[in-house]
Amino acid sequence: MNKKYLMTFFAAFVFSFCIVSCDNSDTDPGATQLVDMAGQWDVAAYSIDASGTVLAKEADTFTLITYNTAANNTTEMWISDKKNFWDFKMKVDADLQNMAFACVSKDYNGSDKSDATAVITNGKVLKGAATSLHGAPNDSIVFEVKFSDDDSNKTYRITGQRYTGFLR
Repeated sequence: MNKKYLMTFFAAFVFSFCIVSCDNSDTDPGATQLVDMAGQWDVAAYSIDASGTVLAKEADTFTLITYNTAANNTTEMWISDKKNFWDFKMKVDADLQNMAFACVSKDYNGSDKSDATAVITNGKVLKGAATSLHGAPNDSIVFEVKFSDDDSNKTYRITGQRYTGFLR
């Protein structure tokens, strides 16, 4: 008999935890301030001349990411090529209203002990300006970057579209 009461008590105890843990209220986690500019991008790199004319394709499609800083404001964001092109990761100035970004001569790799810098100009996120593999509108990203440690002294145009999850 003792077992019967113990099992009943245990079942009631577990059941009460199940009821308490079932909270149906939806929690909205919100979004970062730069949610429209942040994301993962499939991009390629091209060398360009002073007038902006493409000279050569320097890198096939690689992954680039943009994301908010810890300050979570609308005036700066991180940009990184995840060691896919030039191994750069740096904060850039952002302008959310114009969906633009740039930076003037900043250290581009905090883990690197060198004093290499990069300049990013003409950075833009263009809403719906690209087309995905399946024909749907997609966001596009484009910017120009120049690295101080590039022996060939090239300016590169990085351009591509938001990652959709579909294979290239």
